[in-house]
Amino acid sequence: MTWEQIDQGLYDTDGVWIYTPQEHKTKHLGKRLSAVLGPEAIQAILDYENQRPDKGHPFLFNPRATRSYRYYSEHLGSRCWQSFYKASKKTDLNPCFSTKTYCDAVQRVQRRIGIDRWTPHQLRHLHNQRLVESKFGERGAAAVLGHATLAMTRNYSTQDMALAKEAQKLLG
Repeated sequence: MTWEQIDQGLYDTDGVWIYTPQEHKTKHLGKRLSAVLGPEAIQAILDYENQRPDKGHPFLFNPRATRSYRYYSEHLGSRCWQSFYKASKKTDLNPCFSTKTYCDAVQRVQRRIGIDRWTPHQLRHLHNQRLVESKFGERGAAAVLGHATLAMTRNYSTQDMALAKEAQKLLG
């Protein structure tokens, strides 16, 4: 995610930003993908932007800054974590995160704190289900998640949540 990919033009009128990634899974089909970022996402990005040590880096979230922060938190040095970023000269890192590195990071935290395994993609399915069950319904879910057809939204929202909750209570 780069600042160039975020259109902030609607913030004053609608309170949202529009994020349009350059690469996505349906680009080869000529499709365009845009994600609407609401007030909580905007605030989280701005909070991070205020403390990030790598201002000027083209990507908002980059592996070098993350590695520096992780190193700082593991070694609890007397310096601030931003100074670890300045000192790190690792060149073996990609300039941005991939979906795999993101998923690996989530699973690393899961192991560390001892919670059951889940994948970031499951959050998308959960969000879809909640949107379908809300006042926005299937059309709202399709709009938020960028589904080209309602059939795709239905494909992800056929889960019987009451049954799933009951099964998880029994199975853990």
